[in-house]
Amino acid sequence: MTEHPDFGVGGWLALLVLGMTILGPLTGFSQMTSAFDAEIQRFHELTYNTSWRLFTQISWVVFSITAALSILGGYGLWKIHTPESVRVAIIILWAIGPVRQLFYFLAAMSIFGEYAANSMISGIIQPVIIAAIWSLYLSRSVRVKNTYYYNRSNYSGSPTMEPPLTGE
Repeated sequence: MTEHPDFGVGGWLALLVLGMTILGPLTGFSQMTSAFDAEIQRFHELTYNTSWRLFTQISWVVFSITAALSILGGYGLWKIHTPESVRVAIIILWAIGPVRQLFYFLAAMSIFGEYAANSMISGIIQPVIIAAIWSLYLSRSVRVKNTYYYNRSNYSGSPTMEPPLTGE
């Protein structure tokens, strides 16, 4: 039996796995560190502001939890080739995107009030779009169907078994 070309973690699926396991958490860490440092540079008095400290602590806790979920979801897609891995990854994509931003928004609103929260609400739109695109990919991709829904070891090419699909 020859290996089907649209099977396994490759193409766009490999990009998603890389993003969830390495690029996303590292980029998020870097962006948060830079953003918090920039605010401290602009407003030195924030260094000792208890509200600011509370907000940054909550933000780091939320980020840490969602980064761990991201790594878990990416690892599941990489190593555990079952339909459940895809379902979990889709849930995690929504948790690490829009839900995380919603937690940041709620923290800012409860600590700083409406003014600070209003500037953050637009930050929810991009994560919704990204989560929707990747969710659609995971739901409709031929590579994903071949990798997670068709058991490669059972595929014998017999007429009774549905063959793997073609095309990314």
